[in-house]
Amino acid sequence: MLFGVMMFSSSKEEFFFCSIFLALFFFASTASAVEIPEIPFDYLSDDDNFSALLLDEFPSSERSFAILADWEMSGDDSASAISIWRSLLRSDNYEMRNWAALWLGIIDTALAENFPEDVPWGIFWSAIKNRYKTPYNSLGMLKTLQGDTIPDVLILLAQYWRGLIFADFKRADSALAQWNEILKNYPMNILSGEIYYRSGLLHFLGGEYTSAESSFAQALDFYKVSSRKSVHWWADEAAYLKMLSFLREEKFDSAEVELSHLERISPQSKYISTAEAILSAYRDNSAVFGDEIPSSFRADLMMKNGWAMFDAKKYRQAYIYFLDAYNAQNSQDALLMAAECAYNSKDYFTADSLYNLITDFELKKYAVWGRGWCQARMKKYGLARQLWESLLGDSTFEDDVSFAIARSYYFQWSLNDAIENLGEYLSKHRKHRRQAMALLFFAQINAGDTATAIETAKKYLDKYPSGRTSEQIALSVANAMFARKNYSALLNWVDMTDKNFSGTILDSLVLLSERAKYHLGDYDDPLEILNGMFERRGESPLAISLALDMGNELLASNRWNDAIYAYSKAQAVSLPGDSEWCEATLGILRAQFGIGDTISAFLTLNDLVSDGEQPWIARGQIFVGNWIWKNIGDMERALMLYQNARRDAKSSAVMDSAVLAIGKLYFSAMMFSEAAASVSERWKTLEKSSPVSYDYAMLIAQSIWEEGLQDSAVFFAVAIADSIFGGCDYLVSVGKMALSQGRPELSEKVMDKIKEIGCQDVPASFLLQMGDAMVQLERISDACSLFALVAEQHPDDSLGETARKRLKIFSIKEDKK
Repeated sequence: MLFGVMMFSSSKEEFFFCSIFLALFFFASTASAVEIPEIPFDYLSDDDNFSALLLDEFPSSERSFAILADWEMSGDDSASAISIWRSLLRSDNYEMRNWAALWLGIIDTALAENFPEDVPWGIFWSAIKNRYKTPYNSLGMLKTLQGDTIPDVLILLAQYWRGLIFADFKRADSALAQWNEILKNYPMNILSGEIYYRSGLLHFLGGEYTSAESSFAQALDFYKVSSRKSVHWWADEAAYLKMLSFLREEKFDSAEVELSHLERISPQSKYISTAEAILSAYRDNSAVFGDEIPSSFRADLMMKNGWAMFDAKKYRQAYIYFLDAYNAQNSQDALLMAAECAYNSKDYFTADSLYNLITDFELKKYAVWGRGWCQARMKKYGLARQLWESLLGDSTFEDDVSFAIARSYYFQWSLNDAIENLGEYLSKHRKHRRQAMALLFFAQINAGDTATAIETAKKYLDKYPSGRTSEQIALSVANAMFARKNYSALLNWVDMTDKNFSGTILDSLVLLSERAKYHLGDYDDPLEILNGMFERRGESPLAISLALDMGNELLASNRWNDAIYAYSKAQAVSLPGDSEWCEATLGILRAQFGIGDTISAFLTLNDLVSDGEQPWIARGQIFVGNWIWKNIGDMERALMLYQNARRDAKSSAVMDSAVLAIGKLYFSAMMFSEAAASVSERWKTLEKSSPVSYDYAMLIAQSIWEEGLQDSAVFFAVAIADSIFGGCDYLVSVGKMALSQGRPELSEKVMDKIKEIGCQDVPASFLLQMGDAMVQLERISDACSLFALVAEQHPDDSLGETARKRLKIFSIKEDKK
């Protein structure tokens, strides 16, 4: 059945109702055009009398045949009626052809090979019959059915069917325009509910859920007041889809109300169990579903979970959800997002593979764009450009692709190509103009074209005077000018740009300009650079850092007073207790001892202890303890400072400095037993792989040796050498001790350990001495091996010559044996 009102009918009763409705509507619209003969009522009780009367009194009247056909149809003799209407299709009478076309179309469009296309109903049914074969022709035919001469019912049906055909073409806007026109001109017609439903369905499929909710609500309002609810097959589906629309917008309470509405208007609806399962899954944001949830909604829920993870930058979890969504419904959108997740997880190979699976025409372009970036991240820039070039000419991607291609040359460090392509991009495009200008500058500056780069920088800063990239460009130009010794240009550059910047960038620009003044001869002393910096940026971190660095350099050069001046600059603008204040105060203390101002130095130490923080306090105490022991020899006072430092130290590095200072103090006082004992406790817990383990091990071995326990010292050294930091250097030092005391048998143990752990780069002079020790122990073969190694390492100097002479002597003796 192809008539619009009846195509969804589920029973003959519904079909008959719709047919009668249409016939009555038609007659009401055309009563003036069709004359119906008056027939005596008593004849109507007998079929034979009625037929005889018509044939006797109107033997040649087509109207009588039409009435007879209608009578036969009402008497359920459809075969006779169809035969009559078929014959009337060939009538010369316009109204008869139109009437016959109407009824043959109502019964079945297949009953007429060709409907007459010169009458309205013939045009309508011909268009409907051929809508799949020639849809565009059908649209054109249906469009002609309008105007004052066309019955309202036919105008309505023609527009309704034009909407259906547009919907088949996925032209939702055109379909909605047709249906909205019907609702405007015929607000309450028998198709209003269905039109609202179909409009809602198009909105739903297009993701316009708010509009879908409104259309479904109007459809259900129509259903509510309809007296023929059984005809409206779409009612439960409208309620179901309305509920789903609420869910898509996460209006869970409204969705629950609509589910109750569905259960109320259609208790036996096949959608109820599915709706309940879907609502529960959405409320719980579940990722585990039963079979009752359709794949499209499994995919949707997976997509929602995926987006939540993606927005949280949890790309690996998002990847799993999107991939599950793809598997649930073969969603190309989900596949694209899975590829995006792999890309953001830096799994570029997997991302490229997923992008390559996308077949949707529009999404494939985005996939090609993504594949290009995958190749670029894998440093396959040529392949990346090939992919991107396939998108050139597409207005959506033209600008982005052109910039990506230009930028890829910069990533590849093909600077000349980058300069050429970035320049071309800037001449044709605008979207990425700011980034392109910045990259052009960096390409030029790195390619050595400083003059052109500066011109590009001026243009960039004129257009974009502030921002992080602007700061980087301004500082890069200043550094380039300083490197090229263009000091005057640098001063002009800073004067021109400093008003646009603040913070560390401005600090750096000002410092460069102050250094430029020194090179131009405006300053005679480097300290004037410091003064200029403090005048212009006195409280900036860079000014403080400059003062500390300069103080350290001056201290190392024994320029004590200048060092105090520099440190005092930093101290004055720092808060007591800050690391900068502590470092400056310790520097002042050291410089004061350097000039011999011990009274001021001890006062400074008191300030450091009272206002400073660790580790600076301990470092100050250790420094002063060293000075006291070296210059005054007051062991007790020095020891007290070391012990205070060890007690209060909060870092293992400072504690080790204090412990070693105590041990070295005892050692230098020739209190060797106390020296070893003072570090033994810390030695037990010390991480032997740390660099300071060498200092501990050396102090212990030397203390044991000086106590006269030389065998024990060597035994200790050999036992720990392969576990401490710098074990080979340590063995060489202990070996030298044994060699210096003429103990070849102890040297032998050290040398054997050196060979055992495979030490490399052992000093040649040490090896030569060890060779001599082996000779004393009559280990001639080992001695010759050591001499040969020295000769090989030093072919052209005196060490090598000595080794070759000894090798010659002792190899002969070895041969004689």
